[in-house]
Amino acid sequence: MIDILLFNKNLQETKNIKIDEVFSAVQNPENLIWIDIEHPSDVWPPQEIKDLLQNVLKIHPLNIEDCTISKQNPKFEEYQDYSFSIVYAIKNLKEEEVKFDEMDIAIGKNYVLTYRHTLIEEMETVKNSFKSKINHIHTNPSMLFHAIIDHIIDGYQSVIENFDIKIDKMGNKLFKDPNQPKIIIGLNSLKELLTEIRSIVVKEEGMFLNASKGFYTIINEEENIFFKDIYDHLNKILDKIDKQSNTISNLFLLQMNLSTQKLNELIKFLTIISAILLPANVIAGIFGMNFHNMPPLEHPAGFYITIFSMIFVGILMGIFFIQKKWI
Repeated sequence: MIDILLFNKNLQETKNIKIDEVFSAVQNPENLIWIDIEHPSDVWPPQEIKDLLQNVLKIHPLNIEDCTISKQNPKFEEYQDYSFSIVYAIKNLKEEEVKFDEMDIAIGKNYVLTYRHTLIEEMETVKNSFKSKINHIHTNPSMLFHAIIDHIIDGYQSVIENFDIKIDKMGNKLFKDPNQPKIIIGLNSLKELLTEIRSIVVKEEGMFLNASKGFYTIINEEENIFFKDIYDHLNKILDKIDKQSNTISNLFLLQMNLSTQKLNELIKFLTIISAILLPANVIAGIFGMNFHNMPPLEHPAGFYITIFSMIFVGILMGIFFIQKKWI
């Protein structure tokens, strides 16, 4: 699927154009062209799209390969006639699943190319804005690029907030019963997801820090503040991710401590029971010895005296443990 939008600054209007009209449209500096391509990952696009990328837009073959292959690292590269970047849209699916959608973006003198492998909702929002009334995204390609990135990064917030809810729920369940394998597995899955998201956010944060400092020629000096705002958002998200990772680590420690505490209580209980029964074992051992002259053995109430002695000593030890607050 390819969708090509053309905005003419003189006419102040936006319209769709065909792929064979792009070459002439790019020649007019008054045009701002947005070429949005959706094509499955790891599958080369049709020949007409390859011709558009390589012959019309002059995209380097290695960047075309980046567009085709999935799971590339976020980056920002500058070439003679365009800049090329890779960012990720991140979305919640269900349970602990998170969707990572790669977005490849080329920014030329009067065009923006977006190449993606699946539907990204934020793109539709920006498209609707681009097609409607004239606003700041029609100024130049870098501002259109900013609008796309801004919407994508805003989508991170819902993912991070959803993690907060999941961590709170798992934490509450962990307090009730620390020996729940599903909770431990769930926390570990969240930890791995946060690590993966953090890896992406760290790279993107570095990209837009450089953009905010004017390291990229495609971005005008007066536009640096817009990319500084994106950097600030990513920095806050990164702080939040680190706090959530620390919370999960603390929950793991809490689980270990609670499990250890329960085990200690069990050992303590069994030890007290053993201590209370020890005198009974001693008495039973003494009267179980094979001696003929054992005074109470010949007594008519000898058996009852022995049982009473066992119970009496056990009660005394129980009272002693209670006074010591061991039970």
